[in-house]
Amino acid sequence: ITTLYESPHMSAIITTNSRVRVRMNGNDRELHIVDSQYTNPKDGMISSESPIAQALIGARAGKSVVALLPQGRRIDVEILEVR
Repeated sequence: ITTLYESPHMSAIITTNSRVRVRMNGNDRELHIVDSQYTNPKDGMISSESPIAQALIGARAGKSVVALLPQGRRIDVEILEVR
């Protein structure tokens, strides 16, 4: 029997209250997805209703998603780690 180890950081699905390390525009950032009343973008706390959080929720580390921003802008987000 072969046992494969999968890091919990790789298998976790992003939800509200997840802490996520992402790469956007070539820069690594730590984001914490929170309910809208707790947002503080300066500290990386983004609303679960924001376009970036909506693109991330349901995804896993190792994947890339596209966030659709206001005025038709798009941003590619690479998910590096989920905690």
